[in-house]
This record gives sequence, C-alpha cells and structure tokens, in this order.
Amino acid sequence: MRVAFIGNIAGGAYMMARPVAARGVAVSLLLAPWEGALANPRWEDRAEADPRGFSVVRYGIPAPVRGGIFRRLRARLGTALSCLTILPSLLRSDVVQSFTGTLFVSWAWLLAFGIFRLRPYIACATGSDLREVAANGTGYSGWIFRLFFRRAAVVLLLNLDMPPIADRLRLTQARFFPFAVDTRYFRPQDVARRYCGLDALLIFMPSHLDWGKSDYAPQRSSTKGNDRLIRAFARLLAEGGIGHLVLLDRGPDRAAARQLVEALGVAAHVTFRSEMTKSELLAQLNMADVVADQFDIGAFGTIVLEAMACGKPVLVHVDAACAIRSYGELPPVLSAKTEDEILQALRRAGDAGYRRSLGTQAREWVIRHHDADEVATRLIDIYRGLAPK
Repeated sequence: MRVAFIGNIAGGAYMMARPVAARGVAVSLLLAPWEGALANPRWEDRAEADPRGFSVVRYGIPAPVRGGIFRRLRARLGTALSCLTILPSLLRSDVVQSFTGTLFVSWAWLLAFGIFRLRPYIACATGSDLREVAANGTGYSGWIFRLFFRRAAVVLLLNLDMPPIADRLRLTQARFFPFAVDTRYFRPQDVARRYCGLDALLIFMPSHLDWGKSDYAPQRSSTKGNDRLIRAFARLLAEGGIGHLVLLDRGPDRAAARQLVEALGVAAHVTFRSEMTKSELLAQLNMADVVADQFDIGAFGTIVLEAMACGKPVLVHVDAACAIRSYGELPPVLSAKTEDEILQALRRAGDAGYRRSLGTQAREWVIRHHDADEVATRLIDIYRGLAPK
C-alpha cells in the first residue's frame, strides 16, 4: 500500500506518517519550501532514522522575498509546474492524506482529486481551516476549503471541538480522530531546573501569544486568550505566591506580551525563549511544574498532549460537552477559561502532591487515546477501506 501525506503543519503529518511507515506502508511526505520551522522534519531533532519505506518529496518554488510582480509570477508558475510534474507520483498512491487544505494548493491536484476523484483523499482538519475559513470564510478561500472538506472520502477532525462545526457544514463523512503522540519519546524525565528554585511554581506556556490584539478580525475564532494567564500569574505573585513564567517569543501578540509583562511589573519573573528544537522542547516540558496552553477555543493541539505524555499537569480551557462527545470522557487537566478561573487553577497547582497525581493521570489518558502506534493502526484500517480493490 502507498500513502502520500501533504501539508505538514506543526509536524502533524510527519508524526502520523512515521508509525504508519513502520508498519510496512510505503509513505511519502510532500514538503513545500514555505513549510519551514516546525513543519520541517529536521526540527524533530531525532537520533533514530526514519522507518524504511518513508521518503520526503519536495515540490514548489519559494516565493521571492524581494522583487517585482514578474518574479512573483515566475515563482507561482514554477510551483504550478512542479505540482503538475509530481501529479503522476501522487496518483500512484492508493490514498492521499492532506492536512489544512494543502491538496488544493494546485488546480491540477484539485481537478484530479476533488473534481474527477481519480484517487480517494482524506481531509484532516487541524484548526482555523475548519473553524474559521470553511465555517465562516467568504470569497474564494471559504469556497475552496468547503470544497476540500466536502469532496473528501473521509474527514478526520483532529480537535475535540470540531464535530459540531462539521455537523453545521453537513460533513457526513467526518469523524473525530486523535493526533498521534510518540509516548516513548515524550515521557517523564529528570531535567535540571532553571529560572527559579524548587519553592517556586515554574509555568511553561509554549503556545503562540495571540489574543486578537494585533490581528483582530470578526471571523477569528482560534485566538489563544493567553493574556489572561499573564494577568493571573501577576495576581498570583501579588498575593504572595512564588513563581516563574516561561513564554515562547512567537505569535502575533509577542510584542504586546512584552508590553503587558512590563506594565504588570512582573518582568523579573518572566522569561521569553526563542523557538526550540524538539529535544529542547522535551526538556522544557519536563522541567516545568505546569504547562499552559490556550483559553478561548475549548480544545488543544499536540503540545498539550506531549506535555501530558511527559506526566505534566496542563492548564487549558476544555469544552466539556465536546470532550465527552469526542473521547467519551473528560481529559484530566486543569480546565479554566476566565482570568479568575486561571488564578484558582494556579493556586491548586501549588500543591506538589496534586500535580504529581494529575500528571500521572494525564500520561495514562494520552497513552489510552493518542499513542502513535494505536493511531497508526486505526489509520491503516481507514486506508484499507478506501484503497482500490
């Protein structure tokens, strides 16, 4: 069996492709030059080699940083030609698994898979592609994403809040499906502590700094609301708590976050870190007492699951009704949405015994629902149902 993965947003495709390839499926991961940073498999920083049968296929022409309309037009034409050139290879796959609408980046691919359906494809919804663009988008972008999901043989909803959105869009072939987490790589480890002493609560928030201050738009529904954590942390210190907050210096509101930290007078207790490799991220997760994510959406992505796999208590807003629908149970996390609720959760997290208990439950829950080997088994069952007989 041959499967092509395309659209490696935040490495999600790569993390599914590896365990699938390890089970003997011939897997190709298509990567474009604009898929850098977290989407580049080298970011994973892994010592072990990729499984046999796994290959990376490059396509597309990088857009020029500078230059006039003719240089940009040449890059677009080059990308279109590149997509057309590798179309025969895509059509030799039994199934194509596309993330975030990437399969429709090319009109040739759209016609082959979306219109003529020469091969079945799986559409993976990863976040704002479904929440914002397909559900609320107008014009060409809204149309193309709705077409992407509606023409798919199967739609996999990778966030727990997505099933009601799929219902509204009448995606009858949609189902919730878990992210893949390598629970052997993401596991509890002893890591030397930095930033503060053992008497302080060390909080790590790796999510993008985004609360809609810098790029507000009425249709946006995937902001993080993580300014509320910064404010709640400042209140914790003001009432006598001891703590340190580590943030990743990324996201549309990164400058606003620095301004907020200064305005609240907590700069001495906050560290902004640059982007990390996967191994650095693993160490930072294990070092933290609490890992925080987002407080608007009601769902979470891979970073929360990786923290839970490391046995860490996670502070995040979870939509309880959607969680029950998707998992059949609530995830063992510190669920909070408002600034007051976040502050209350931070107070609870001050109890080391409570943190250990919640962290143990978190790892067990991730193994039960998201372990990469089990996810790969489920994916291969889907492929077998779709592959030409």
